[in-house]
Amino acid sequence: MLMGIFSGQSLLFYAAVLHVDMHHATPPYTGTALEPFPSIQSAIDMAQDGDEIRIAVGEYRENLVVSNKSLHLSGAWTGGSERNYDPTGPGGVFDATNETG
Repeated sequence: MLMGIFSGQSLLFYAAVLHVDMHHATPPYTGTALEPFPSIQSAIDMAQDGDEIRIAVGEYRENLVVSNKSLHLSGAWTGGSERNYDPTGPGGVFDATNETG
């Protein structure tokens, strides 16, 4: 993750933004807003260190494994398109950094 200063404010920059939407995922699964991954783990597996994963509304019953990378997971994306992302909306934000247990 890169951190920058702009007009006296800290800004966070992520290497890439990947999307997960269990209700709108159709092949090919590229991780874009229009071709999201069907599961959180599939996005984690494709993500690189420092990427952000936006997770659409839904109940994901998964046991997640993050190995050798730090990721930013956010659950405020309503799915369907990039413009439906609302970082101030309901949902959760999670940072995963090689956690175990």
